[in-house]
This record gives sequence, structure tokens and C-alpha cells, in this order.
Amino acid sequence: MKTKKARPKASAIADFLGRSAEEIQSHLALAAEVKSKMSELLGATIEELERARRLETLASSIAAAVPASPSTRPHRGSRSGATARPPESYFDQEIRTLKKARKLLGIQAPDHAERVSHPPLQPPPAPPPPPFPPIEATSPPGPRRTVLLLEDDPFTVRLLKYFLEKEGLRVLVSDDGAEGFRTAVRERPDLVILDLMVPGIDGFQLLKDLKDDPSTASLPVFVLSILAQETDILKAIERGAADYFTKPFSPPVLIAKVKRALEARRG
Repeated sequence: MKTKKARPKASAIADFLGRSAEEIQSHLALAAEVKSKMSELLGATIEELERARRLETLASSIAAAVPASPSTRPHRGSRSGATARPPESYFDQEIRTLKKARKLLGIQAPDHAERVSHPPLQPPPAPPPPPFPPIEATSPPGPRRTVLLLEDDPFTVRLLKYFLEKEGLRVLVSDDGAEGFRTAVRERPDLVILDLMVPGIDGFQLLKDLKDDPSTASLPVFVLSILAQETDILKAIERGAADYFTKPFSPPVLIAKVKRALEARRG
């Protein structure tokens, strides 16, 4: 005997017809989005359960291939030729329930190529490095000298700023060569520390520009670079570098030479 489908009440029909087209469209879009999310969730869950079921089947096959120990051999009264049908596993029950729910919601089963693929778990981001201890200036009283640091490596910038500011120096930082040159012309620092690999302009060209410009020609420029070939060092010195340090470097040695160069300029 067929049961009649419940008809919507007249009030519900009137309420639906009284809504604007935009509101109806918004509700329909929301329903489609919910249905899509449910489809992805159900598809992913079924896929995981099927994978677990295959692993369980594989484990059972491996266990069946191992010779039975005396304690696990069948009793004398049992028939060796008859194999009982294994009961439905937990995974089969869950898969069947979810597929039934998907069918009731009117969601089609996705193709294998369209199943949801979960990206591999990424390791948590590394914690930020601990802060350096508070800075205690050790330089004698007087006008603060300025050092321009042309460097794009954050750790090197942080390290050098700590040691330079500990000496009571004012530090300007630029991670772009062209902008760093404009900063040098505008701010007139007392010394420049230049990484030859700074973005924006070739480091050797930037060194030459600093030495060719009348406003920055007298500035001592310390080169700090991963380029350790003798030809690179000689090339930098030919273009006016006051000193050359290769990475990794010793911050105390570099700071000592910076202080010596600034004292020479003061004198």
C-alpha cells in the first residue's frame, strides 16, 4: 500500500512565494554548498573506511597463511572441509550506513579520480628564536654614530643589530640594494656593511656606486658575503671595500673593526 506524500501547507507556500528572488537564490546557493560539503565529508570518510577494511583483509590473509599452532587447530569434531562465512566487519557496517545516508541525501558517489585527497600533515612551524639579552651600551658618551646595514637575511640583520646597538650605535637596515643606496645618500651614515648578494642591484656595482657618488665616497664599506673566492675579494677591494668578511663570520671581530674604523673617522 502506497503512502501519500505530505503536501506543503498553504502558509509555507505563501511564505516561500513572498520572498525575493535574491533571498531565494541565496538559500539555494547555501543549500548547494552544504550538500557539496556533505558530499566531500562522506566521500572522504567512506574512502578511509574502505582503506581500513582492505588493511584488515590483508592482515587476515597473512594470519591465515601462518601454520596453525596446536592450540589453534580445529577440534576433532569439526568438519575441516566446511568454512564458515565470516561475520560482517565493523568497517562494512559503517560503510553501508554512510552510503545509505549519502543516498538519502541525494548525493551521487564520486568517481575514484574525484575523491577527496587529504594533503600530508605538515610539521608544526618552528618556534621563533629566543630574544637576545637586553642591550647595554658600552660606547663612551657623545653623538651616536650611524651604521647602514645592507642585508636581506633576517637572522644576520638581527645578530648584527644586537652587537652594533650594544656598542651604542644607531643602525639603519635596508634589504634592497637600490633603496639602500638612496638611504646612504639621504642619511649619510658613518659606515656601511654591505652584503654582495642583497637584492635589487649587483653588490659589486652597488659598492662602486657608493664610492663614485661624492656624498658617500668617503664612507668605509665593509663587505659581508658568502662569496669566498680570492677573485671576489680582490674585486671588492678594487672597488673600494675597506674590509671583507666571509660568511659565516665572527661578530666580535667584525664589531672590533667597525669600532676601529669609526674611531679613525672621528679622529
